[in-house]
Amino acid sequence: MTDRRAAIFAVLTLFAAGCGGGSSGGGHFSPPPPPIVSYPALTGDAFTLTGTISSTTQLTAPPTTAPQTDAGTVALTTRFGASTTAGSTVSITSTSNEVDTYPRETITTNTTTVNDYTTAAGKTAISVVSTNATDSNGVQYINTYGTGNGLLDVLPETTGAFGPNNAALTYQENDPGNYSRNRVIQADGSYTETGMDPFGDVQTIITNSDLSASYDASQYSGRIFAFTKPTGAPAMITITYTHAPSAPVQITITSWIPATATQPETETDTNAGNTAFPAGCAVPAKYGTSGNQLVQSITRVDPALGNLETETITSYVVPNYGPICTVMADHVSTFYDFTGQFGYGLFYSITGLPVETTDVAETLTMASITTSAGTLAEKRQTDSVSRTNATPFAFARSRFEEKVREKLKSRNITFSRDFFASGAHAK
Repeated sequence: MTDRRAAIFAVLTLFAAGCGGGSSGGGHFSPPPPPIVSYPALTGDAFTLTGTISSTTQLTAPPTTAPQTDAGTVALTTRFGASTTAGSTVSITSTSNEVDTYPRETITTNTTTVNDYTTAAGKTAISVVSTNATDSNGVQYINTYGTGNGLLDVLPETTGAFGPNNAALTYQENDPGNYSRNRVIQADGSYTETGMDPFGDVQTIITNSDLSASYDASQYSGRIFAFTKPTGAPAMITITYTHAPSAPVQITITSWIPATATQPETETDTNAGNTAFPAGCAVPAKYGTSGNQLVQSITRVDPALGNLETETITSYVVPNYGPICTVMADHVSTFYDFTGQFGYGLFYSITGLPVETTDVAETLTMASITTSAGTLAEKRQTDSVSRTNATPFAFARSRFEEKVREKLKSRNITFSRDFFASGAHAK
């Protein structure tokens, strides 16, 4: 056995001991009886997934538009590469290729993902450490997860809450046109984002823990927006618009931020136990009809860009295979529009109702698993260690969240030299 395989095997031996496995006479490892749920794979193992993706956008400010839906198919393959070991943690690097096919375009994205498998006290925590993706448009997206974020599952799986994850993350985007942005997100979801265009212009967006915010585009437009936290009864938000040398202008609007929100981002992570696959997963019969349902629910409030977002990632984990299907759904209500599509640099809601809604949904299902011993077609393989993994789903989530950002037109509003040129107007 190579050192790499031995390292992975050692981690899984610790996990197996926590599941009731152990040593038999003669001092050799005796694998636990099925079922087990172990994710790590070995170098060269590959996973193929297929699925669908759709997005629906609707302008809800007058004039209201009909919902606009864009739908496509997804084909995703992942192959395992090198692994390293540090103490009780095995880190595995994998490469993924995703092809999103729409009626009028095809987008290919190649990603490198690092996952950690850390064993302690008879439990193995599976986490995503980083993802580095480049799409066929030449745009690079890098996610680096901070302390307390990135947990995907805990083995052996037990029903109930696990985690929880916080929001700590660093996100970097690099465009081939020499546009870039870097967002550093704190544990509570507050963030600072700095962007730069090819001319060296800089913009800064800041959201604070108390749900106040600022958007500084003064370097290339002379405009600055500041947003107070919701105050009063009923709760109101004051927007201060500054365009030097004119005096600042203040606008007070009904708060769109839920009264229950105490910070910009919260997440809950739950294992709901054995649950039948939803029909939309279309899982091949060889993987059974049900799996442990892992649900990650995230609520985000962006007081600078005016977005109220709910994201749900639901994965179904099958013993001996790992995650077989993942269903991702994201709903965003947008209350500030900076795109200029209404004819104004900032179009905002004074009623507490959104000016636009966006829904993005994606489903990915395991189609086949290929190991160094061949295609895995039965529930039990000859190896004593199941080789399935969480990597395709770790990558899928980060890529899914980027698709949501694209649909929100976040890149379209960055560094437009006509930004705010027409002033602000209320719905």
